[in-house]
Amino acid sequence: MAALMKFDTLSWAKKLEQAGVPPQQAEIQVELIFRVIDDNICTKQDLRELEGNINIKLKELELKIEAIRRENLGIKSDLELKIEENKRDLGIKIEETRGDLELKIEESKRDLGIKIEETRGDLELKIEETKRDLGIKIEEIRGDLELKIEETRRDLELKIEELRKDLTVALEKVNVNISKQIAKWVLGVSAIQATVLLTLIRFMH
Repeated sequence: MAALMKFDTLSWAKKLEQAGVPPQQAEIQVELIFRVIDDNICTKQDLRELEGNINIKLKELELKIEAIRRENLGIKSDLELKIEENKRDLGIKIEETRGDLELKIEESKRDLGIKIEETRGDLELKIEETKRDLGIKIEEIRGDLELKIEETRRDLELKIEELRKDLTVALEKVNVNISKQIAKWVLGVSAIQATVLLTLIRFMH
């Protein structure tokens, strides 16, 4: 209705009547037209009210955004605080773990050093025992070899002596045979010479 009050509906109806529209119909058409206009067109008051409502909504939105921002800042601060606490806790745990590992490493080094020394001592003892055992075995082998060498030398000397005797006997037999052969040869030669002399004597007479 505020919009209809600003327009002269009567003059609009008269213009319609002048155009040939019946008076009653012209009034109804004008009224309907301006009602439609009044329902769809905003007045300055409407715009001011709308602007006020928008400003209120904007303020409310700003307040909500600020609250959300503060809440986010609080969450960020809490997260940063938790992150720092976790970093400190992790740092402490890392240091504790490093300390434990270094302690275990030192203990392992000491244990290994002790085991190495024990192993070295055991090995040195075994080496000495082995050397003694080998020395004893070497002396035993040397004694056995020297005994065998002496027995072999005696056997060889006996065999050499027997061989010498056999050779002496054989040489004596050879000498006897040679002497016999020489004697036979000498006798043979003498007989031939005698025969030759007798023949010569006969030939000369």
